[in-house]
Amino acid sequence: MTHSRTALVVEDDFIIRLCLTEFLEGEGFSVAEASGLEEVEAILDGGTTFDVLITDYYLTNSTGPEVVSAARKKQPSLPVIYISGNDVAPDGTSPLARHLTKPYALEDVLSAIDALTISSSR
Repeated sequence: MTHSRTALVVEDDFIIRLCLTEFLEGEGFSVAEASGLEEVEAILDGGTTFDVLITDYYLTNSTGPEVVSAARKKQPSLPVIYISGNDVAPDGTSPLARHLTKPYALEDVLSAIDALTISSSR
């Protein structure tokens, strides 16, 4: 039996979160979704681990870096994809982080996931 890849999607825009979640599920991922830091903390407190975290950089009541900090307390080497409408580059030198600028193609998300999971398995 093969392991289903898992993703945590954090996006405060419901439509974007829904589209990204449905796309990833169609690609065989098991997806948990959250709109902000409080939901992320509740999910992580449940003990679920993830292969990748995909988070918007600017959330309504928190930021992507705050979400990543909380997630990495539970999973220190969790690969992260930041998504933003601005050209920000958080964790710019980290091999465990990538950045996508909106608008992006959904295939770009898969490419970033593949690049992250390959580099984190080395």
